[in-house]
Amino acid sequence: KKIETNGLIQFLQVSNGGNIYLEYLFDAENYTDFIYRYEVVKQLTNYNSDLIDELEQKVNAEPDNPELLKELGNLYFRDGLYEQAIQQYLSALKINPSYYKALYNLGNTYYRVEEYDKAVEMWKKAIEIKPDFDHAYFNLGYYFFQRNYMKEAIQTLRMALKLSPNAPDS
Repeated sequence: KKIETNGLIQFLQVSNGGNIYLEYLFDAENYTDFIYRYEVVKQLTNYNSDLIDELEQKVNAEPDNPELLKELGNLYFRDGLYEQAIQQYLSALKINPSYYKALYNLGNTYYRVEEYDKAVEMWKKAIEIKPDFDHAYFNLGYYFFQRNYMKEAIQTLRMALKLSPNAPDS
């Protein structure tokens, strides 16, 4: 148990509490489940780290490829490295300012770091560029709903539903 505990402490120190796997880890029902989940998280973290290293090499080889920059931002986001994710999305947008997927993901990242005005701005820009982008409408509608802006929430969520009536979150 001491080895697992020390490993967990090191993991938590590295993650700075921002890792998306922490919630999964701490939902364990008992110590055995906790250790199992810890091992799963450790494997996933190592896997993500390898993916990040690989994609960073590809970005270095093709620094003007907005798709690679966006994908690297997605990996950083998934690992809870939000500032790095923001930088990658911004870099992609410098190359292609109308890259709606980078705008959308940048909005999601701003939302995660509680920069809500910037998140809304990015989602609106994504919709302006791609008016049938249901995911951006959904996130915007959810934001309005959380803020109790019911008129805006209903309008925006209706549009998301109209664009994608079979989406699981519809």
